[in-house]
Amino acid sequence: MKLAVINGSPKGEKSVTLQHLRWWQAAGGAAELEVIHVSLEILALTRSRARLAAALDAIRAADALIWSTPVYHHLVPSQVFRFVEACGAEAGQAFRGKLSAILCTSIHYYDTTALDWLSAVSEDLGMTVYGHFSAGMHDLVEAKERDRFFRFMEGFIRAVEADPVLPRNWPPLRPVPQSLSIPEGSFRADLAGKRVLILADRQGEDATIASMVTRLKNAFACGTVDLQSIDGLDIKGGCLGCCGCCFNNDCSWDGRDGFREFFENHVKPADVVVYAGAIRGRALSARWKEFFDRSFYNTHVPVYQGKQMAWLVSGPLGQLGYLRQIMQAYAEVGHANLAGIVTDESGDADSLGAAIDGLAWRIAEWGKTGYLSPRTFAGIGGIKIFRDAVWGGMRLIFRVDHKVFKKNGTYDYPHRHWLRRMGMALAWPVMGIRGVQRLVKARMRAEMVKPARAVVERERLGRSTRG
Repeated sequence: MKLAVINGSPKGEKSVTLQHLRWWQAAGGAAELEVIHVSLEILALTRSRARLAAALDAIRAADALIWSTPVYHHLVPSQVFRFVEACGAEAGQAFRGKLSAILCTSIHYYDTTALDWLSAVSEDLGMTVYGHFSAGMHDLVEAKERDRFFRFMEGFIRAVEADPVLPRNWPPLRPVPQSLSIPEGSFRADLAGKRVLILADRQGEDATIASMVTRLKNAFACGTVDLQSIDGLDIKGGCLGCCGCCFNNDCSWDGRDGFREFFENHVKPADVVVYAGAIRGRALSARWKEFFDRSFYNTHVPVYQGKQMAWLVSGPLGQLGYLRQIMQAYAEVGHANLAGIVTDESGDADSLGAAIDGLAWRIAEWGKTGYLSPRTFAGIGGIKIFRDAVWGGMRLIFRVDHKVFKKNGTYDYPHRHWLRRMGMALAWPVMGIRGVQRLVKARMRAEMVKPARAVVERERLGRSTRG
């Protein structure tokens, strides 16, 4: 049996993810692996039709396919996006009818969204998805995890042989009306001197995005609005996964292109950042993915702290729940405030224009007051994963992260509250007594609300005294 492996790591054979498959082969896995290093060879694959055709021929000749990739910035490396885009119409003949499996490695920071994207793309290419295996970065050194992966792969091989009918995870995308021309609006929001950066792509080929961006830009009465197109940015390539940024936020691309200079001079000084783009397939474009991947030179430092963030999206965002989740998480984990997401899914230019005006009002209002919404699970969960990973060992090389996390209170471990721990330890055996449990249960609701009611009463008394 021959398995085509799409290796999404820019590090090629040095990929941690790929070592899982190499180990499986060494442990007796009964299949030949045809590894296609799509990220390492992305320039050749996108510039040479012959190289791309050879890769598609290898996929076509295989009995099944495995995506093997790390997780970069909620999804997979931008090079994988570019490969999928480059395949175009020819992809159907190579991928259609095959069984696929997904293998990824990460610190489990939004690996779910990466798996969803890969699953949806696989089905759009005409494949059936057997399942996914999301491993921690160092799981392969654990015997229990190796056994788990071996069972996954053996099940995959049996599925290739049995060819079962498996359920589809993602229905085909329903088309969204395109080329809306939004009329000029009269609303003007006062930015009170706040600086707005609007980053957009595909303005030249997507009339709706260009119209949405123009309406938002014109909705601000005063202040600085900086409109930039990412299509023309000096970005020579995607993140290389080398972690050269970990010690001092230096990037291997520094001096070779202008991305860092752009990010420092346009993104960081802005008070408001608006991302505008059209959905291509199951996410924003490969160019957008490249932009976000390359921003990792900042490592896990929250560079959007205190900013307002918003999105203008053309395409079926409502059918891509994981993509909306990424947008929310990006703001919350970055210590920013998500002011809103506006899409063109309604198909009505007038209502779309009104929604953009409303977004401008909210950006201006929250920007002036400095409002930051409380974090939800999307932000709290993500920050805690970074917290634990950096403190648990990554701080030795991600030194800037460690210094920032110490300073901004990210290391908020509850076990550091010694008095609380001592109180819990003393109360634990007492709470095991049935009689005490009955008394506590009877007072539970009153005691739960007691601290909040005390705050309300203090405010009432304070207002009456001040009045």
